[in-house]
Amino acid sequence: MTVQLLRQTSHMSPVAFVVLAAVSALWVGLGRLLDPTMGADGLRYAWPLHNLLNGQGYTMWGEPETFYVPGYGVSVHLMASLGLPLDSAAALVGILAVAGCVVLVGWQVGRWSSPKWGLMAAAVVALNPLLIAHSGINLTEPLYTFLMVAAWFLVVQVWLAPNRFNLVMLGLVCAFSYLVREEFLVISGGIAGLFWLRFVVSKWGRLGQPPWLAGKALLLATLLMFSGPLLWGGWIYHHTGKLSLSGKTAPALAYADQATGRMEEKMGLAPWDLPGITLPHYILKVQHAKVRAHRLMLNGWRYRHTLMQNMLYVVGFVPLLLLPLGHRRGRPVEVVPGVVPAPSYGSIALWGMLFHLPLLILLFIYVYPRFVVPYSVLLSVVLAAAMAKFFHAHWPPAGRNRWAVRGGVLALGLGVAASGWQLSQQDNRDLHQGMKYAGLAVQALQLNPRQVAIPRKGMVFQFYANAGRDMWNPEALPTHTPAAVLRDELWAQGYRWLVIDAGYLGRYPNLQPLYDHPQQFRAQGYCPLRVNPEKGFVLFDLKGCKHE
Repeated sequence: MTVQLLRQTSHMSPVAFVVLAAVSALWVGLGRLLDPTMGADGLRYAWPLHNLLNGQGYTMWGEPETFYVPGYGVSVHLMASLGLPLDSAAALVGILAVAGCVVLVGWQVGRWSSPKWGLMAAAVVALNPLLIAHSGINLTEPLYTFLMVAAWFLVVQVWLAPNRFNLVMLGLVCAFSYLVREEFLVISGGIAGLFWLRFVVSKWGRLGQPPWLAGKALLLATLLMFSGPLLWGGWIYHHTGKLSLSGKTAPALAYADQATGRMEEKMGLAPWDLPGITLPHYILKVQHAKVRAHRLMLNGWRYRHTLMQNMLYVVGFVPLLLLPLGHRRGRPVEVVPGVVPAPSYGSIALWGMLFHLPLLILLFIYVYPRFVVPYSVLLSVVLAAAMAKFFHAHWPPAGRNRWAVRGGVLALGLGVAASGWQLSQQDNRDLHQGMKYAGLAVQALQLNPRQVAIPRKGMVFQFYANAGRDMWNPEALPTHTPAAVLRDELWAQGYRWLVIDAGYLGRYPNLQPLYDHPQQFRAQGYCPLRVNPEKGFVLFDLKGCKHE
């Protein structure tokens, strides 16, 4: 039945889907399953659910976890239920998400145009440099990318040929996307608003052009879409004196608070004592806000009193999408069975723009390169869909053109491979590799992990040093204490060993000499137990080398 469905819907050989999935999976690295590394943020998403399954509640370090949403953890633990270790399960989730994204693009664009152009579109997405660079990291980006692309295709399909099944699927995908990354709430609100205009307010036909989509109305809608982030950026500028287009805003706000003497007042408040998180609240009481910036934007998961409100958003979104179909001027929407209309350039651009709205907001809060991955891939999908539509109409892939298509796919692959930097960025997955192997070394030496001083991202070290049995909130090492003084301070605090991780040396200039020349510090009480620059870590015994 599946084979027949594929043939009927896209006329693409099922073998092509198998090849697409296999090539995509190999491209992002099936070999990572043999040596996966569970990153710190990935653990923050997955570990609270681990505690929940072990009767400790949805907690982290003994405290209720209301900041990291559970969607990614659910996916990882479902995969782990097959008998895989948690880090291997996380790697497999990412690999399957990337492969599924590529196959979905090839299948859906092939339905809109032709199978050959569907393959070209799939190649464009599979060769997205940011996707290649970050697909091997066990974080939310690959899964969220797949969900965002799936939601985009469902939205376009419902927009053109609505039916209840696609609406239910869209509601479920949107709800789970929000549980993976809460920023999807912005997209969900835009979808609901435009669907309301499409099916309730507008009188235009199912495949006609809406009057409000043209001319001044479209210009006004575009301005409104971009005005929100600009207003938010203006608020940040008012508080910090600069637009925080990179890095986190919190340090800038903390600096401003220090200058006005209000930082201690804000930092002393418990999360449940902070004011509400709505933007109008801060517009009205901008001079009296008592919360740091990174707790403002859609991070209601951190607030216990708003956790239920966020869950209601998820539960209520599915019926919200279903409402318009039953109340369109009293008539049900007619659907032509088997017809898959191709979207117009306007529809492709409209929904592509809407789905990028959270990125515009994030630019004023904090942006790491990996945050841009889903939006970069979606932009590739939008461009690939528009390209396939154009070439299908003006350049059918037949005869010599067929070889041109194949040559285009090959040229894309060679271009990415020749550029070099994209593939080298796959080393991002090794950012926490030093902590992983340091943890494994501590486990092999049967040392007490709680007596090992560690730099940032200590959760990775704990996970591997304890074989995934225990977690505690580690204290980060000081960043400017000289090595000659640091050893005595750590010893007084009860630490007996020290790990230095290559991934975060840039934040610890005082530890750089220790990492580069570990043997030169023996006289100061640092005895190297494990020196492994290939794996990215050095393990010191703070008792010194007298016992040798």
